[in-house]
Amino acid sequence: MGFDRHRVMEVFVKPVNGPGRVGSGYRVTETAVLTVGHVVTGLPVREQAQVTAGEGDAGRCELRPLGERAWTRGSVLWREESADVALIGLAGDVPPLPPGSPGPRWGRVDGVEPIAVSAVGFPWAQERPDRVRDSEQLFGFIAPVTTVKAGLCAVTVQTAAPAGQASGSPWAGMSGAALFAGPFLVGVVVIDPARFGADRVVAASVAPLLDGAELGGLLEVSADGLAGVGPRLRLAVTAETSLALAPPYRAATPRLGREPTRLLLPEYGIVPFAGRDGDLVTLEEWCVNGTAPALRLITGAGGSGKTRLAAEACVRMAGQGWQAGIADPKAPGGRAQLEFDRPTLLVIDDADLNVPLLADLVHAVSYWPPGIPPVRLLLLARHTTGWWDTLNQRTSRAVAELADPTLELRDGELTPASRADQHTRALAAFAAHVPDPVTPAGPVRLADPAFANPLLVHMHALLTVCGAQVPTTGDAIRERILDAVLDRERDRWAATFPTGVPTGGARTRQQAVTVATLLAPPTENTAAQAMTIIDEFAPDAAAGARAAVATWMRELYPAATRPGSRRCAPTCWPSNSSRRARS
Repeated sequence: MGFDRHRVMEVFVKPVNGPGRVGSGYRVTETAVLTVGHVVTGLPVREQAQVTAGEGDAGRCELRPLGERAWTRGSVLWREESADVALIGLAGDVPPLPPGSPGPRWGRVDGVEPIAVSAVGFPWAQERPDRVRDSEQLFGFIAPVTTVKAGLCAVTVQTAAPAGQASGSPWAGMSGAALFAGPFLVGVVVIDPARFGADRVVAASVAPLLDGAELGGLLEVSADGLAGVGPRLRLAVTAETSLALAPPYRAATPRLGREPTRLLLPEYGIVPFAGRDGDLVTLEEWCVNGTAPALRLITGAGGSGKTRLAAEACVRMAGQGWQAGIADPKAPGGRAQLEFDRPTLLVIDDADLNVPLLADLVHAVSYWPPGIPPVRLLLLARHTTGWWDTLNQRTSRAVAELADPTLELRDGELTPASRADQHTRALAAFAAHVPDPVTPAGPVRLADPAFANPLLVHMHALLTVCGAQVPTTGDAIRERILDAVLDRERDRWAATFPTGVPTGGARTRQQAVTVATLLAPPTENTAAQAMTIIDEFAPDAAAGARAAVATWMRELYPAATRPGSRRCAPTCWPSNSSRRARS
């Protein structure tokens, strides 16, 4: 498991002069709470014997567990000014932890790729009119290479960021929350960096703190015993095949603002997730139900929200100590394991294009030994026509026996009211990434049935922020919005196409993108070979041109080299009857 809710603590300090300070903490032992240093600044450091005996009231703070009303006294046992981390000792009147409450497993962040993390605290944004603060569960991803020199963990927050307050950070009060990567405590939230938006917080790593004899001695933890925490967890599916567990979200980079259409891709989660609470509860209950079938299918049209829903399910389960992410058989690195050491949610996107891999996975899960942590397979597809029957045949109908009822995301689920909310959220999210964003003059009408599709609502919002004038009433609204998005991509193709390559102009560029989109060649070499079906690149003399165009495609659409992916270019966005050939 990850954090234990019974160990989450609210911290309050009332100085002699000035307003009170609120922070968060985590009870790492029966009598010690790990928290942020600046909340208890100015308080003296005491010995545990003094704290337990309740000697003197001066220099004390108050703490209470999540969900409790009674406060417990505490005093500072240890403080590291440079890291802004402190350890608070609890007085003798502290209520005991429930039997079986798991102590934290300590971890050290390894590698350079994003790692899913979660934390629970008491930020300003959760303060009620009676001044009582409710809890907030933060989900996000550590970018391990960011702030390495400072010994800090930069966390990109994926949960809805709080609205800014008049002065100070909207995350104020979250400081001190323990940061968990699965079951491992890897950091303590310490600051909200002023040069970034509310979608970033920073945590102090626990590994260098435990290298010091003082904190390690107080907690009876050695830095040598810390587990390495990294994203490259691989499951051996067959003797020849293994797959990595990739994070459900990728960290956004400044480059995305220069390539606006990539802001629509679900793996970046640019627009805060909203709605579908019932579906998330359904998936969460399916995961934790020990007798539930091991497989579930989510179906829906392109742009209906399958991938975002699955990503949010992964984030929720990561907060409960599960491993959760996207199955990626092509990602390099990581030692293959015959089974995972804790419960795992494995998402297979575009399942209809990955039937051989699925068949092997189903066989592996079917023979999962008793007592091994469970694995849940969550399949995403636009339909079940053809491929589902094939999968059943390849697995001797094991799929049908392992599958829970399909979760269908139907067109038309976005009501007019929810469309407006989605559009407003998208406008604000995209404006934070696009240079010189345009603010719409007034409310936008989204009554056309086409806007029942969430992705189309996001597309219109992005076009609006980029200054494009796209109507929302009239004929063929869906086609007009798709054309407007594709027009912007065509402009980008023209601006970035390699110089010195013989070309037939816009037609050749579009043919190159179409080849990469439809064939999804797995490497740059195979992409270059695929370009031979285009007239200008067919002769042997055009080998250099083919290589240049293949490199251009890889840089333009990195996903175009991933087999089984539909997210290569905008030519494949929302599908079904509205999709048209544009050659």
